[in-house]
Amino acid sequence: AGAPAAGPAEALAAVRIVMVGAVPGAEWSGQRKDELQVGARDVAQWPALPAKFLKEVGAAIAAGLLRAAPAAPAKAVVHDKYTPARHAGKAQRAHTLLFTAEGDSAITLVRAGLTQQRGASLPGGPSLDWCGIISLQGVIINAKREVTQFASAGGASAGGASAPATQTQADANAADANAADASDAPETIAVRSARLRDNKRLAALADAFGLRYDYKYESAAELATLRYGKLVLCVDQDLDGTGKIAALVLVWLHEFWPALLRGGRVGRFMTPLVRAYPKAAKAAAALAAAPAPAPPAAAAAAKRGKRAAPAAAPAAQEVVEFFYEEELRAWLEEDPARAAAHTIKYYKGLATHDDAEMRRMFEPARFAASLYTYTVDDAAATARLFEVYFGADPALRKAVLVTPVAHLAAADARALRAARALPVGRVQLDIDTKSYKNDAIKRQIPCAVDGLNPARRKILAGAFARFAGE
Repeated sequence: AGAPAAGPAEALAAVRIVMVGAVPGAEWSGQRKDELQVGARDVAQWPALPAKFLKEVGAAIAAGLLRAAPAAPAKAVVHDKYTPARHAGKAQRAHTLLFTAEGDSAITLVRAGLTQQRGASLPGGPSLDWCGIISLQGVIINAKREVTQFASAGGASAGGASAPATQTQADANAADANAADASDAPETIAVRSARLRDNKRLAALADAFGLRYDYKYESAAELATLRYGKLVLCVDQDLDGTGKIAALVLVWLHEFWPALLRGGRVGRFMTPLVRAYPKAAKAAAALAAAPAPAPPAAAAAAKRGKRAAPAAAPAAQEVVEFFYEEELRAWLEEDPARAAAHTIKYYKGLATHDDAEMRRMFEPARFAASLYTYTVDDAAATARLFEVYFGADPALRKAVLVTPVAHLAAADARALRAARALPVGRVQLDIDTKSYKNDAIKRQIPCAVDGLNPARRKILAGAFARFAGE
């Protein structure tokens, strides 16, 4: 009692590997033959232990340490900024959404939108009955660099008893030993760093959604334990929001629960990147008169057994919304006169949408049309891209970032909008995240002309403008 708990160093110090076989170059010394002498040159020629064998031994030791770790009191999860949906964790939880907002501005917009509807809403509708809100409070930790992977040839599962996100240390360690049943299939043991285990924001998100580190969510029984039907990312439409913050949440989910991405349990609330306001009419009137998008209407008509009427071409006084710049360019190229007839408004952050625009986004039909689902076309390729953009090897990133970003063609953008789909690999990582990475590099490199990076150049320009003539 009171003795310090044995850690990895103490455990490894007690490990002995015994090899049975002939010892080349060994000679007995003296008549008693109680000492065996081996020359240094002979030792250097001994065969090395196979790397595969050493990895298997290491994985077995790690799994044993994780299972045998002493229990510690469970830590209460702190929810600083979380508003649960009224149906979360209840019978109709499959229809609920957990909006994971980037920060305070995103939370303000989502809460305002979800509270504008009076009375009960339909399942999955824009209200606090069906939608919960939690804040990421900015940029989160890169989970991929906070996990150590151990691989073995197979054997019994290293996982322990099931435990929720508020689990004890022993349960957390057993959960980190995750993976694999008692078969001969390869086993991967993911060990979280203390920094990741103690991360309050991810712990709060896991607790709110009902995530458990010892579950994979590949079965209906495990999926039924989630408190919400879908996790919805709500970030600014700038590169920091879409390319970095959204991607970091996806890295964390993919590292521990890739089945959630493959199963369509993760999505993004797509707010317009650009709006084209007609100059000939008042913006507010045009905003209120604009019809709802066609895809939700078609879905509703299909449920009633009717054929939806074809979507009408945009009227002259209609506000037109775009989620991709490629859509905007194609629309302007179709009729060059549109550029002069419209005011083009770009939206960098969620806080830049005014009240009328917010109300428009949270109308039931438009709200449904803005809920995009992340898809995984190729699991192996997607895993490789996560490693490229968020792994520890910079050489992999350099090899990719030297090539230009392959942006979506206008037709592809329209197809994704109609399907309300966001391919994790092709769009989220190879476009959004790659664009962010390239932009982040440009922000840090001084220009060859003036020696300034973009941020310093803006500060200098602002100072010149402020103190001009003084």
